[in-house]
Amino acid sequence: MKSKKHFPNQDSESDEALYIAWCEGNRDAANVLLQKYQSQVLMMAYHYCKNSEVAKDITQNVWIEICKKAKFNHEIRSFKSFIFVVCRNKFLDYFRKNKNSKESSSPPNELPDDRSFSLEKQIDQKEKVQLSKQLIFGLPPLQKECFTLYVLEEMSMEEIAIQLNISVNQVRGRIDRAKKRMKNLKKKIQ
Repeated sequence: MKSKKHFPNQDSESDEALYIAWCEGNRDAANVLLQKYQSQVLMMAYHYCKNSEVAKDITQNVWIEICKKAKFNHEIRSFKSFIFVVCRNKFLDYFRKNKNSKESSSPPNELPDDRSFSLEKQIDQKEKVQLSKQLIFGLPPLQKECFTLYVLEEMSMEEIAIQLNISVNQVRGRIDRAKKRMKNLKKKIQ
């Protein structure tokens, strides 16, 4: 039976400490980093190529490259920056190999630099969208319908009133109640 090596707690220790443990052969540390960053790497790759299949391939190549570097105890200062650089380089490799292909949508000179690309902002935005969807889903049907038409479909209150065959005041009231209810639900969640 294999004995598990101790790896740093992902909440209390840095990603860099997990990477060091990975370099020392700890597969559990590697799994923690993979689980923590898999979706972020995929999102970053998709940001570059705007093609989900290509993004999946790039993501796989990113993790293969990181595994190779871990075998040689590659020292890093910031694991997030390390992933960003590897992902960007893998996209550039892909782009160079497929210059004449229509799959690659943006040339390397259109890539954002480290300062302009904020993974944290994208993740925060994605979490906000997901939370908003959950909040909207939790609304009563009549409020949900009015709110969705008003916010997502960008219809005017008058258009909603005509479509639903109700008064403008009823539309306004349902939207106001939906906003209040979502605000209260958001406070309870956070």
